[in-house]
Amino acid sequence: MKLNTTVKIQKKRFEEERFIVGNFSNTYETSSITTNFRELSTVEELWKWLDVVFLDTFTYSSGYMFITSENHLLGPPRIMQSRISNTTCIATSLFKNHFQNCYAYFDKNFEDKLSFGFKNRSAWHFQHNVEDNQDYIQGRFGLYPTTGFKQVLSLDENENKAIFQELYNGNWIDRKTRMIIVEFSLYNANLDMLCFVQLIIEKLPTGTITTSSNVQSIHLFNLKSGTDITLICLQAFLVVLLLYYTLEELLEMYKFRIKYCTKLWNLIDLSIAAILYVGMAFTIYREVFVGEKLERHVNAPHEFVNFEIFVQRQKQFKNCVGVCLFLAWIKSLKYLSFNKTMMQFSTTVSRCFKDLLGFGLMFSIVFIAYAQLGYIAFGNELEDFHTFSSSIFTLFRTILGEFDYLEIERANHILGPIYFMSYIFFVFFVLLNMFLAIINDTYSDIKREIQQDSIPVGEFIFRKIKYYWNKCVLCKKSTNFNETSMDDDLMFTKNFDIDIFSHRSSDQEKFNESQYHTFQKIKTLENRIEILEIKLQKVVGRLDTFIKNVTRSVNNETKLL
Repeated sequence: MKLNTTVKIQKKRFEEERFIVGNFSNTYETSSITTNFRELSTVEELWKWLDVVFLDTFTYSSGYMFITSENHLLGPPRIMQSRISNTTCIATSLFKNHFQNCYAYFDKNFEDKLSFGFKNRSAWHFQHNVEDNQDYIQGRFGLYPTTGFKQVLSLDENENKAIFQELYNGNWIDRKTRMIIVEFSLYNANLDMLCFVQLIIEKLPTGTITTSSNVQSIHLFNLKSGTDITLICLQAFLVVLLLYYTLEELLEMYKFRIKYCTKLWNLIDLSIAAILYVGMAFTIYREVFVGEKLERHVNAPHEFVNFEIFVQRQKQFKNCVGVCLFLAWIKSLKYLSFNKTMMQFSTTVSRCFKDLLGFGLMFSIVFIAYAQLGYIAFGNELEDFHTFSSSIFTLFRTILGEFDYLEIERANHILGPIYFMSYIFFVFFVLLNMFLAIINDTYSDIKREIQQDSIPVGEFIFRKIKYYWNKCVLCKKSTNFNETSMDDDLMFTKNFDIDIFSHRSSDQEKFNESQYHTFQKIKTLENRIEILEIKLQKVVGRLDTFIKNVTRSVNNETKLL
């Protein structure tokens, strides 16, 4: 139920985010310009998009703004830019007559905070708010602060057009501009969902601009549907389980002291508990934060509602939830360790771990060498190799069969084919087969060591169910209750539990290790015996040949006599 409900909410969020981004990707066409948010490339196109597409997307009614009459804006939008000073680089002396100043990529240490332009609006002055001082805005080409030159728009369409016209006439976007962001918040009553939108435009040192978007949705729990009630019940149940297992882990830590931290499963348990406590704290923070923001909007509907800090916390929360679920699934392997197949898997990984480390070092050297070669040789021509990190991911995709050989060949018709073919040969055919050989050889040895009779898991589960059924349901019916049968089941389960986990003791591990070395010696002796048999067969063959030759010579001499 928890998974199904989560999937439904994620689907609603995806549909809402796709609608928002798509709605602002409308095209404005004139005789000389085609404006689309995803395809903006010049400052002139950006001004056209802001004046026509952006403002016309909203519906104005009774002092409020809507999108398609279903999404209510929580306050007016806000536009902001980050600027860079002219001390970030020095122009070459040969071109100083043409370029008095130069402006590199954005750097927080060289951020320009000086007022400029008409100075009659807040857009011409640097603004530093306390609530905007903690996080950064992630763009495609850098990180940008949440402080800058900000202008809150109006809930009136004509006034917004006048604001944009003034900013355009005053050259608000100039050579110093490195990032422009348009922010606004929406509420959809049909989905009971808040949505915070950031439309990011980055102005590069080359003079062109590139766009990206960040849309975060927040589902409110107002107990309006069965899904909301189910989620709250599941969360309450999760809190109870968390408190219970926290107490259990504390008792284990007190009992085992420092030895508690030497077990991998215990560390995983601690990680899951820590992440869940962080999730609980964020859930409380979210309810308080969102409630405060909504109350502020009701009291001051003409002010911008800032969700920047919350958006960053929401991203971190989603990452924590993903890691927690991953660790929870990994932990399930612990309870399958008594199974023969899982025992073979875990033992194989642990025994060949050192060999895999050595192989990983060798593989990393070869792989990084090819990544740097691709980055230097094809970085200027191919997007897949334009950075060192992108070169690494491109080579990983090549191992999985995703590559474009023709692009590599077009980039360099001599080095390209040599690079591609040598990479496929050494990495794919040689190194990967070595990796598989290490695992396969270890697995074969482990498979021969482990006893052939597997633990009867089915019978164990059946006896457990039968035992607890008799204990919980049939205990009141003394006439039909067979204590002897129950005792037998109990003894079976206890003995079976001992059999399951006894092989995890240190003595058993030492015995298995000794048995492994003995097996290796026997295997070496068998190989020597096989070699000796082969040599003896060769000697016997040579003796037979010698006897035949001697017999033939004697017969010939006898005939001559």
